[in-house]
Amino acid sequence: ASRALRSRFQGYSPKFLMFLCHHKEGGGSLARWFKMLVHEQVDVRVFLDSDCLEDLENVFDIVKTETKALVILMTCHTLSRMWCAGEIVSAWMNQINVVPVACEDYVPVSDAFLDSLRSIWAPGQLHTLGESGISLEKIISVYRQLRKVRTIKFDRSTSPTLHRDAVDRTIRRALAQGNTAVERSSGRRRALAVFRPDSPLDIMVVCAPKDAEAVVVSCILQLLLQRRLEATVAVALHIEERERPVALSVCQYLLALLSPDVTHDPRFADMICLSLRQNKQCEVVTVVVSAQFSFPRADFFADVCKGHKFAGTGAANRARAEVLKEVFTILASQFHAQASWGKIEWEVAELALRFRSITSGRTQLVEKRSRRPLLRRLTTESVPASPARRRSRSRSSEAARSGNRSPSLPPSEV
Repeated sequence: ASRALRSRFQGYSPKFLMFLCHHKEGGGSLARWFKMLVHEQVDVRVFLDSDCLEDLENVFDIVKTETKALVILMTCHTLSRMWCAGEIVSAWMNQINVVPVACEDYVPVSDAFLDSLRSIWAPGQLHTLGESGISLEKIISVYRQLRKVRTIKFDRSTSPTLHRDAVDRTIRRALAQGNTAVERSSGRRRALAVFRPDSPLDIMVVCAPKDAEAVVVSCILQLLLQRRLEATVAVALHIEERERPVALSVCQYLLALLSPDVTHDPRFADMICLSLRQNKQCEVVTVVVSAQFSFPRADFFADVCKGHKFAGTGAANRARAEVLKEVFTILASQFHAQASWGKIEWEVAELALRFRSITSGRTQLVEKRSRRPLLRRLTTESVPASPARRRSRSRSSEAARSGNRSPSLPPSEV
């Protein structure tokens, strides 16, 4: 209560411009990507639970007193999550700016959904909310009013350019109330690689196209690997379909993201087949990006060959089974987009070591650059000057002390 009064009457400035309300399992990677894109555009603090683990016990108080805008990343299960409901009600009842961001799988609130809320949460969960003054009736009432708020569309399957546009609109909505001044980020925003048929491609990222979270992880890894390796990294799904076969045939590395849908979506296997068939020098690197992923049993590949898993001809399914078996036998790295930023940086550093030719080339370049100042210093300090050069320096020094230019040097060289 004291913090609320301080924020109302003493000009207390919110600690966070945004609080990202999201469903961990269905939108945890999205929340990380969203925060990265916000930081590309403005220098502000954004609350994301995985980065603020010490404050989770007071999460509703943070929404009430330390947040300027609650950004709801609405996926299909966000509004049915107990903690999300508490955060939304806490913001609404305390006149915090609420900005709904609707993803492609979000279903608008219906009366049937509101009725189902009475049976979704267990008594213990309702008791936890009740301790913070949040009742089921309040949740239903706020959700009814939330239906009238204009949403910002965010389709995870589209390109990062459209993602940035949606984030920019979100920032403007978050700043709409009050007079909070923010500084635009300088030097952080870096354009992601755009594939061109006549240009080299270092890393191509492939994932299951229908797995929205995996698609977002591909964007995250594209940006972080491009920064760390200073390499050209592209995402297969973001390349035009007519140019995708060319890109897959020229990439040096194929980064395959392993999530549950890779065993259900034939397009993942087809992209790898196309790349390895046309590019014998391509090396496959695998990384598990979902805790729900498990490597299939041996009978899975027999079912693929028989056509029990994917539609298509017998030859196509045999090729899919062969390439999936090869991919699943490669030692896979781990990447947790829902983890803290420190863990993400560590995992990206470990993953970057898998791209040996790129890493070794970068190491040689860094060593070459670091030797240049030393060589220049050794050249200028260790090599003795010739007698003629010493006499020239002496005359120049005397002329400088007397206030006159040396007659032996033109004005442009003094």
